[in-house]
Amino acid sequence: RVQAYTGTDVSMNPADYEPGKLKMIPLSIDRAAKTVNGVPLATARHHTFEFKHSGGTDNLGHEGPWFIRVDGGERNAWVPERISTIVHGDLEVWNIKTGGGWTHPVHIHFEEGMILTRDGKAPPEWEKWARKDMYRVGPENDSGLEVEIAFRSRDFLGAYVQHCHNTMHEDHAMLLRLDARRLGAVLMPTPMP
Repeated sequence: RVQAYTGTDVSMNPADYEPGKLKMIPLSIDRAAKTVNGVPLATARHHTFEFKHSGGTDNLGHEGPWFIRVDGGERNAWVPERISTIVHGDLEVWNIKTGGGWTHPVHIHFEEGMILTRDGKAPPEWEKWARKDMYRVGPENDSGLEVEIAFRSRDFLGAYVQHCHNTMHEDHAMLLRLDARRLGAVLMPTPMP
């Protein structure tokens, strides 16, 4: 039984939020100046994560065809058993890549980033104006083989996980763990079960 609403309508008009008009959430990125919150992207810490497929084993002898290469290092340079750190609050630029063939919806836990470029070009409108925690790389339409993001661990100190959201890939070790810490703080490794 639908009845007329007698209160004040505070809903927003979606037409006001078309590109070039009002912004719902102001973002800290200035793509023209290549800065985030005034910090030049060139001075940020840069990392490259390659989500790859191959037969055989990883560098620890684990069976599995899926792995992540970090910063051009050995396969699975950052593996779940190894702790690597990101510094709490510092701006980082991450380049997430795939060799093609498979799509990898890359998910970063506990934090969001902003897409800077997709395949070296400005991202499409629907990716420009939002913070995200999942980044799709692959050969599909509206995707690309690499995405560059601005990332900052702001709210949570401790273990982060980054992984492919394709369950088969994640189950075969296409994941890694990072630890966010403050400079000078003692980092206690989490024991393996």
